[in-house]
Amino acid sequence: MILTYYDTTRNFGDLLNPLIFHHYLPNFFDNDPEIIFLGIGTILGLKKGTQGTKKIIVFSSGYAAESEEIYGDPPILDDKYEIICVRGPLTAEYFDLNANLAVSDGALLLKNMPFPKVKKEYDFAYMPHHVSEGIYHGWRKLIEKENIHYISPQDEPLTIIEEIRQSKLLITEAMHGAIVADSFRIPWIPVRTSAHINYFKWQDWASTLNIEVDIHKLPSLFCNRVLKEIIREKYNMGRVSLFNILARELYKIFTQKRKTKKFKQEINQLKSKLPLLSKEEILNKRVDELLKKIEYVKKKYS
Repeated sequence: MILTYYDTTRNFGDLLNPLIFHHYLPNFFDNDPEIIFLGIGTILGLKKGTQGTKKIIVFSSGYAAESEEIYGDPPILDDKYEIICVRGPLTAEYFDLNANLAVSDGALLLKNMPFPKVKKEYDFAYMPHHVSEGIYHGWRKLIEKENIHYISPQDEPLTIIEEIRQSKLLITEAMHGAIVADSFRIPWIPVRTSAHINYFKWQDWASTLNIEVDIHKLPSLFCNRVLKEIIREKYNMGRVSLFNILARELYKIFTQKRKTKKFKQEINQLKSKLPLLSKEEILNKRVDELLKKIEYVKKKYS
Protein backbone atom coordinates (compact mmCIF):
# COMPACT_ATOMS: atom_id res chain seq x y z
CA MET A 1 0.00 0.00 0.00
CA ILE A 2 1.23 3.50 -0.87
CA LEU A 3 0.25 6.64 1.07
CA THR A 4 -0.93 8.98 -1.70
CA TYR A 5 -1.45 12.73 -1.59
CA TYR A 6 -0.88 15.79 -3.75
CA ASP A 7 2.88 16.32 -3.86
CA THR A 8 3.40 18.43 -6.97
CA THR A 9 3.73 21.63 -4.92
CA ARG A 10 4.85 22.15 -1.36
CA ASN A 11 1.78 22.91 0.74
CA PHE A 12 0.92 22.54 4.43
CA GLY A 13 -2.33 20.58 4.11
CA ASP A 14 -0.83 17.98 1.78
CA LEU A 15 2.30 17.57 3.90
CA LEU A 16 0.18 16.67 6.93
CA ASN A 17 -0.42 13.25 5.37
CA PRO A 18 2.87 11.54 6.29
CA LEU A 19 2.92 13.27 9.69
CA ILE A 20 -0.54 11.98 10.63
CA PHE A 21 -0.83 8.63 8.91
CA HIS A 22 2.64 7.36 9.77
CA HIS A 23 1.71 8.12 13.38
CA TYR A 24 -1.66 6.34 13.37
CA LEU A 25 -0.67 3.59 10.92
CA PRO A 26 3.00 2.88 11.77
CA ASN A 27 4.88 0.48 9.48
CA PHE A 28 1.74 0.27 7.38
CA PHE A 29 2.82 1.58 4.00
CA ASP A 30 5.17 -0.67 2.05
CA ASN A 31 5.16 1.07 -1.37
CA ASP A 32 3.25 -1.80 -3.00
CA PRO A 33 1.46 -0.03 -5.89
CA GLU A 34 -1.44 -2.48 -6.01
CA ILE A 35 -3.18 -0.57 -3.21
CA ILE A 36 -3.11 3.22 -2.79
CA PHE A 37 -4.34 5.07 0.29
CA LEU A 38 -5.84 8.48 -0.51
CA GLY A 39 -5.58 10.74 2.52
CA ILE A 40 -5.96 14.44 3.27
CA GLY A 41 -6.61 16.84 0.42
CA THR A 42 -8.83 17.58 -2.58
CA ILE A 43 -7.40 14.62 -4.45
CA LEU A 44 -10.26 12.40 -5.62
CA GLY A 45 -9.91 13.86 -9.11
CA LEU A 46 -6.13 14.01 -9.08
CA LYS A 47 -4.99 10.62 -7.74
CA LYS A 48 -6.72 7.75 -9.52
CA GLY A 49 -3.96 5.19 -9.54
CA THR A 50 -2.43 3.42 -12.53
CA GLN A 51 -3.29 0.34 -14.57
CA GLY A 52 -1.56 -1.72 -11.89
CA THR A 53 -3.72 -0.31 -9.07
CA LYS A 54 -6.21 -2.89 -7.80
CA LYS A 55 -7.61 -1.06 -4.77
CA ILE A 56 -8.03 2.62 -3.83
CA ILE A 57 -8.73 3.32 -0.17
CA VAL A 58 -10.26 6.76 0.48
CA PHE A 59 -9.75 8.20 3.96
CA SER A 60 -11.16 11.71 4.48
CA SER A 61 -10.29 12.87 0.96
CA GLY A 62 -12.42 15.52 -0.74
CA TYR A 63 -13.43 16.92 -4.09
CA ALA A 64 -14.19 20.44 -5.37
CA ALA A 65 -17.09 20.58 -7.80
CA GLU A 66 -16.92 22.81 -10.90
CA SER A 67 -13.14 23.20 -10.59
CA GLU A 68 -12.01 20.35 -12.83
CA GLU A 69 -9.24 22.46 -14.36
CA ILE A 70 -7.58 22.56 -10.93
CA TYR A 71 -8.76 19.41 -9.15
CA GLY A 72 -9.22 17.03 -12.07
CA ASP A 73 -12.22 15.23 -13.48
CA PRO A 74 -14.33 13.37 -10.91
CA PRO A 75 -13.47 9.68 -10.66
CA ILE A 76 -15.93 6.86 -11.26
CA LEU A 77 -16.21 5.26 -7.83
CA ASP A 78 -16.37 1.65 -8.98
CA ASP A 79 -15.57 -1.58 -7.10
CA LYS A 80 -11.90 -0.63 -7.07
CA TYR A 81 -12.65 2.09 -4.51
CA GLU A 82 -13.24 1.48 -0.82
CA ILE A 83 -14.63 4.65 0.73
CA ILE A 84 -13.71 4.64 4.42
CA CYS A 85 -14.80 8.28 4.80
CA VAL A 86 -14.75 11.57 2.92
CA ARG A 87 -14.08 15.14 3.98
CA GLY A 88 -17.67 16.30 4.22
CA PRO A 89 -21.30 16.15 3.06
CA LEU A 90 -20.73 18.11 -0.15
CA THR A 91 -18.23 15.52 -1.37
CA ALA A 92 -20.57 12.70 -0.25
CA GLU A 93 -23.56 14.27 -2.01
CA TYR A 94 -21.58 14.92 -5.20
CA PHE A 95 -20.69 11.22 -5.48
CA ASP A 96 -24.05 9.99 -4.16
CA LEU A 97 -22.42 8.37 -1.12
CA ASN A 98 -24.05 7.47 2.18
CA ALA A 99 -24.17 10.57 4.40
CA ASN A 100 -22.55 8.57 7.22
CA LEU A 101 -19.32 8.53 5.21
CA ALA A 102 -19.04 12.34 5.48
CA VAL A 103 -16.97 12.34 8.69
CA SER A 104 -14.50 15.24 8.37
CA ASP A 105 -10.99 16.17 7.29
CA GLY A 106 -8.33 13.78 8.55
CA ALA A 107 -6.22 16.70 9.80
CA LEU A 108 -8.49 16.76 12.88
CA LEU A 109 -6.55 13.69 14.03
CA LEU A 110 -3.77 16.05 15.09
CA LYS A 111 -5.89 16.80 18.14
CA ASN A 112 -5.03 13.42 19.73
CA MET A 113 -1.35 13.38 18.79
CA PRO A 114 1.29 14.21 21.40
CA PHE A 115 2.64 17.75 21.11
CA PRO A 116 4.70 19.65 23.70
CA LYS A 117 3.11 22.54 25.51
CA VAL A 118 3.70 25.99 24.02
CA LYS A 119 3.35 29.54 25.25
CA LYS A 120 1.23 32.07 23.41
CA GLU A 121 3.65 34.30 21.51
CA TYR A 122 1.40 36.07 19.00
CA ASP A 123 -1.86 37.96 19.47
CA PHE A 124 -2.59 37.59 15.75
CA ALA A 125 -1.18 35.41 12.97
CA TYR A 126 -1.83 35.38 9.23
CA MET A 127 -1.46 32.40 6.89
CA PRO A 128 -1.97 32.84 3.13
CA HIS A 129 -2.89 30.12 0.63
CA HIS A 130 0.22 28.68 -1.01
CA VAL A 131 -0.94 30.05 -4.40
CA SER A 132 -1.26 33.55 -2.93
CA GLU A 133 2.26 33.29 -1.58
CA GLY A 134 3.42 32.47 -5.10
CA ILE A 135 1.73 35.41 -6.84
CA TYR A 136 2.87 38.08 -4.36
CA HIS A 137 6.18 37.95 -2.54
CA GLY A 138 5.67 40.83 -0.14
CA TRP A 139 3.27 39.18 2.30
CA ARG A 140 5.65 38.71 5.21
CA LYS A 141 6.89 42.30 5.18
CA LEU A 142 3.36 43.67 4.74
CA ILE A 143 1.83 41.51 7.46
CA GLU A 144 4.54 41.94 10.05
CA LYS A 145 4.40 45.75 9.69
CA GLU A 146 0.83 45.46 11.01
CA ASN A 147 2.09 43.60 14.13
CA ILE A 148 0.72 40.29 12.87
CA HIS A 149 2.84 37.15 12.84
CA TYR A 150 3.30 35.68 9.35
CA ILE A 151 3.03 31.90 8.81
CA SER A 152 4.19 30.52 5.47
CA PRO A 153 2.11 27.57 4.17
CA GLN A 154 5.28 26.19 2.57
CA ASP A 155 7.23 25.91 5.80
CA GLU A 156 7.85 22.62 7.63
CA PRO A 157 4.52 21.19 8.91
CA LEU A 158 5.72 20.87 12.52
CA THR A 159 6.93 24.47 12.45
CA ILE A 160 3.57 25.68 11.13
CA ILE A 161 1.64 23.68 13.74
CA GLU A 162 3.77 25.16 16.51
CA GLU A 163 3.28 28.71 15.22
CA ILE A 164 -0.49 28.22 14.98
CA ARG A 165 -0.55 26.85 18.54
CA GLN A 166 1.47 29.87 19.72
CA SER A 167 -1.16 32.24 18.29
CA LYS A 168 -4.24 33.60 20.03
CA LEU A 169 -6.10 34.15 16.75
CA LEU A 170 -5.39 32.95 13.21
CA ILE A 171 -6.47 34.84 10.08
CA THR A 172 -6.12 32.34 7.26
CA GLU A 173 -6.59 31.77 3.55
CA ALA A 174 -5.29 28.23 3.97
CA MET A 175 -8.15 25.89 4.86
CA HIS A 176 -5.83 23.52 6.71
CA GLY A 177 -4.61 26.46 8.74
CA ALA A 178 -8.20 26.80 9.98
CA ILE A 179 -8.58 23.04 10.49
CA VAL A 180 -5.43 22.80 12.58
CA ALA A 181 -6.31 25.95 14.52
CA ASP A 182 -9.76 24.57 15.31
CA SER A 183 -8.27 21.24 16.39
CA PHE A 184 -6.06 23.02 18.92
CA ARG A 185 -8.86 25.40 20.00
CA ILE A 186 -7.38 28.49 18.35
CA PRO A 187 -10.10 30.90 17.07
CA TRP A 188 -9.80 31.61 13.35
CA ILE A 189 -11.09 33.94 10.64
CA PRO A 190 -11.25 32.77 6.98
CA VAL A 191 -10.17 35.21 4.26
CA ARG A 192 -9.38 35.19 0.55
CA THR A 193 -7.39 37.52 -1.67
CA SER A 194 -8.30 36.01 -5.04
CA ALA A 195 -10.57 33.56 -6.83
CA HIS A 196 -8.42 30.44 -6.26
CA ILE A 197 -9.87 30.09 -2.74
CA ASN A 198 -12.51 27.39 -3.17
CA TYR A 199 -15.68 27.84 -1.11
CA PHE A 200 -16.93 24.31 -1.85
CA LYS A 201 -13.92 22.84 -0.03
CA TRP A 202 -14.29 25.13 2.96
CA GLN A 203 -17.99 24.48 3.45
CA ASP A 204 -17.53 20.74 2.84
CA TRP A 205 -15.23 20.52 5.86
CA ALA A 206 -16.78 23.23 8.05
CA SER A 207 -20.26 21.76 7.85
CA THR A 208 -19.00 18.60 9.58
CA LEU A 209 -18.43 20.82 12.62
CA ASN A 210 -21.71 22.74 12.19
CA ILE A 211 -19.86 25.90 11.12
CA GLU A 212 -21.19 28.26 8.45
CA VAL A 213 -18.18 29.82 6.75
CA ASP A 214 -18.28 33.44 5.58
CA ILE A 215 -14.96 34.08 3.86
CA HIS A 216 -13.89 37.73 4.10
CA LYS A 217 -12.63 39.15 0.78
CA LEU A 218 -9.34 41.06 0.96
CA PRO A 219 -7.67 43.00 -1.89
CA SER A 220 -5.55 41.02 -4.37
CA LEU A 221 -1.84 41.83 -4.62
CA PHE A 222 0.60 40.71 -7.32
CA CYS A 223 4.35 40.46 -7.91
CA ASN A 224 6.07 41.61 -11.13
CA ARG A 225 5.98 38.17 -12.75
CA VAL A 226 2.21 37.86 -12.34
CA LEU A 227 1.58 41.45 -13.42
CA LYS A 228 3.49 40.75 -16.64
CA GLU A 229 1.18 37.83 -17.41
CA ILE A 230 -1.99 39.73 -16.49
CA ILE A 231 -1.10 42.64 -18.77
CA ARG A 232 0.04 40.33 -21.58
CA GLU A 233 -3.26 38.42 -21.55
CA LYS A 234 -5.45 41.50 -21.15
CA TYR A 235 -3.85 43.59 -23.89
CA ASN A 236 -2.25 40.85 -26.01
CA MET A 237 1.17 42.43 -25.52
CA GLY A 238 4.55 40.78 -25.01
CA ARG A 239 5.81 40.40 -21.46
CA VAL A 240 8.95 42.46 -22.25
CA SER A 241 7.31 45.09 -24.42
CA LEU A 242 7.61 48.77 -23.51
CA PHE A 243 3.83 48.93 -23.06
CA ASN A 244 3.91 46.02 -20.64
CA ILE A 245 6.65 47.62 -18.56
CA LEU A 246 4.88 50.99 -18.49
CA ALA A 247 1.49 49.46 -17.65
CA ARG A 248 3.07 47.39 -14.88
CA GLU A 249 4.73 50.40 -13.27
CA LEU A 250 1.55 52.47 -13.48
CA TYR A 251 -0.41 49.62 -11.87
CA LYS A 252 2.07 49.43 -9.00
CA ILE A 253 2.08 53.20 -8.48
CA PHE A 254 -1.68 53.65 -8.49
CA THR A 255 -3.76 50.45 -8.21
CA GLN A 256 -1.44 48.26 -6.12
CA LYS A 257 -0.61 51.13 -3.79
CA ARG A 258 -4.34 51.73 -3.21
CA LYS A 259 -5.01 48.02 -2.72
CA THR A 260 -2.14 47.70 -0.26
CA LYS A 261 -3.53 50.55 1.83
CA LYS A 262 -6.98 48.95 1.78
CA PHE A 263 -5.52 45.57 2.72
CA LYS A 264 -3.83 47.09 5.78
CA GLN A 265 -7.07 48.75 6.86
CA GLU A 266 -9.12 45.60 6.47
CA ILE A 267 -6.63 43.22 8.09
CA ASN A 268 -6.57 45.47 11.15
CA GLN A 269 -10.37 45.61 11.22
CA LEU A 270 -10.42 41.81 11.28
CA LYS A 271 -8.56 41.84 14.59
CA SER A 272 -11.79 42.87 16.29
CA LYS A 273 -14.12 40.65 14.24
CA LEU A 274 -15.78 37.73 16.02
CA PRO A 275 -13.75 34.65 15.04
CA LEU A 276 -14.97 31.12 14.37
CA LEU A 277 -14.44 28.05 16.55
CA SER A 278 -16.36 24.78 16.61
CA LYS A 279 -18.02 23.44 19.74
CA GLU A 280 -15.63 21.08 21.46
CA GLU A 281 -18.19 18.30 21.85
CA ILE A 282 -18.79 18.28 18.09
CA LEU A 283 -15.07 18.33 17.37
CA ASN A 284 -14.46 15.45 19.78
CA LYS A 285 -17.25 13.44 18.18
CA ARG A 286 -15.70 13.85 14.72
CA VAL A 287 -12.23 12.95 15.99
CA ASP A 288 -13.64 9.81 17.65
CA GLU A 289 -15.30 8.84 14.36
CA LEU A 290 -12.01 9.27 12.49
CA LEU A 291 -10.21 7.15 15.10
CA LYS A 292 -12.76 4.37 14.63
CA LYS A 293 -12.15 4.53 10.89
CA ILE A 294 -8.40 4.24 11.55
CA GLU A 295 -8.99 1.11 13.64
CA TYR A 296 -11.09 -0.37 10.84
CA VAL A 297 -8.29 0.17 8.34
CA LYS A 298 -5.77 -1.40 10.74
CA LYS A 299 -7.83 -4.52 11.25
CA LYS A 300 -8.65 -5.02 7.59
CA TYR A 301 -5.33 -4.17 5.94
CA SER A 302 -2.58 -4.87 8.47
